[in-house]
Amino acid sequence: MHFFLRLPQGPNGEALPVKRVWILFTHLSKAEDLRKLLNGEGMGAWIVPFADEQQLAIITGTTTTVYRIDKSEDEMQKEERKAQNERFEGLSRTVFKAIGIFSMKQKLPRTPYLLSGSSRGGQWAHRMGLEAPERFLAVHADINSSFDEPTEKGKSPFWLITTGELEWGYKAAIRFYQKSREMGYSILFKALPKVGHSVDPRNIKLGFEFFRYAIAMEEREDRYNGFWNPPYYGDLLNQCVMEDQEEIPERLRVPLPTESIRNLWR
Repeated sequence: MHFFLRLPQGPNGEALPVKRVWILFTHLSKAEDLRKLLNGEGMGAWIVPFADEQQLAIITGTTTTVYRIDKSEDEMQKEERKAQNERFEGLSRTVFKAIGIFSMKQKLPRTPYLLSGSSRGGQWAHRMGLEAPERFLAVHADINSSFDEPTEKGKSPFWLITTGELEWGYKAAIRFYQKSREMGYSILFKALPKVGHSVDPRNIKLGFEFFRYAIAMEEREDRYNGFWNPPYYGDLLNQCVMEDQEEIPERLRVPLPTESIRNLWR
């Protein structure tokens, strides 16, 4: 694996103090492609401005395929699950070692990280959020196609799952969302209509607003309240917003804790 660090910059390229670290995974497996992303090319045209706005240090790395895209953990036999998880555990240790080295050398803040990823990177973000939830403030997994089972310890971060209704992991994403809500996760879900396995700027922008909300709520004693007593609810299947939760079947309700999140979700 190759790892990269990008520090936040001001409008004239001046260095800004780092407020938080953002662990970002993508589907990219070539170092040169990650360099381009961190220079603002491709998806970087969305990512870099947000990182600078929030004064985030981005740590990212090349990824490789570890998980099946056609089968989630709840569809696997025990031995298959075990082998898959063992492969990822070694990679996860490498990632955390790299984070530690960057943090020590650059004196980065040790506050809980933001964590996100799309496609294969979404699989990595999803699994790392479940494996070491105490390290993360918020987790956004986008079009990751397959899912592990939610765990009791995994409910400490804020979670966002985004996908498309035509993405092959759409049904698995709904299962993960519903199981997580039943376990007490503070989690949002959005599936874009007529979208398949595609990194869509609408889901990315929703993820940025989700991160802003998580940062704003971090120090509050009622930090999770917006997920359990929200001003708005989304209907997971019909893609409409309601103020009265009773108008939506319980398993289809998506909490929308702010007006800005509501506007991006609908």
